[in-house]
Amino acid sequence: MYAMNNLSEEEMDALLSFEEVNTSDWIRLKRKIFFRLWVAFVLTCIRVAYMIYSPQTYSMIVYQNADSGTDDLVTLAYGRLFLGFLFFFVSLYALKNNLYLRSISMAGVVIVFALFWSDLQVYIIGGFSQFTAEALTFLILRLWMIYLITANYFDIRR
Repeated sequence: MYAMNNLSEEEMDALLSFEEVNTSDWIRLKRKIFFRLWVAFVLTCIRVAYMIYSPQTYSMIVYQNADSGTDDLVTLAYGRLFLGFLFFFVSLYALKNNLYLRSISMAGVVIVFALFWSDLQVYIIGGFSQFTAEALTFLILRLWMIYLITANYFDIRR
């Protein structure tokens, strides 16, 4: 214990590098991040629920010309739901313990942008001529999720 008192502030910061956010506004920031994370999770659940409970309609909205079976779409939906739960609970653990927040928030930004890019590719390949109001709604939900996760990342980085 005596050696700990002789460490400088920089040395303590280096030893506690896993502790991500150490501002005086941590409680307020933690609430904002939790709220955004919760809303992003709800948006993911809305999209997945639509894919599960109405796979034929979702298939026609997104893949207008494809004759793919709806079983594949439901499997994809369950996979996305599992990944959403996993990311949500890992993020909650990191937020609760103030550990590895920067890494997890960066991973979230990468994941959300990758999903957005995959959605955009489907719309570009399918052609925007059949771009419906429902497809626009799903795209707006994805953009809103991008905003929420990116705002969390920027708040953590400050």
